[in-house]
Amino acid sequence: SCLGLSQPLGFSFGLVLGGVLQDLLGWRAGWYIYGSLTLVLSAVATWALPKSLYERTFRSTMRNCKERVDWVGALLASAFMALLSYLFATISVDLKRIRNPESIVFVCLIGTLLPLFVGWVHRQVRLGKPALIPNSLWKNTAFSSICGTVALS
Repeated sequence: SCLGLSQPLGFSFGLVLGGVLQDLLGWRAGWYIYGSLTLVLSAVATWALPKSLYERTFRSTMRNCKERVDWVGALLASAFMALLSYLFATISVDLKRIRNPESIVFVCLIGTLLPLFVGWVHRQVRLGKPALIPNSLWKNTAFSSICGTVALS
């Protein structure tokens, strides 16, 4: 419930505050304020967050990143979403652009990437390896509806 309240409030206040900063100081000032705030909060987080229970070396961290993250799945899903977003942005300017060769190539790539992602995730689950979003998770109606809502917003 906190997340459900904080998202629209943050969005609304962010738009208003961003507009005020833009009018008063310009976009560069907002950029520098946000960048410095990020650095300060990162420093505070390294001090405030609790220490790990296990001593980790750089080598073990890199090994965990290699073995416990589905990099191929992340790449396929990211490429799919990026191309889909770009295609929608392109055709929202002029619907006739869907007939352009580059739009047709994007549609073909999008149509290829989604089944590749689903197949890759199925393979990862079958082999007992980490999967970005296991296909069985899509059977959960709450998860599917939330993902659909976020994707369309």
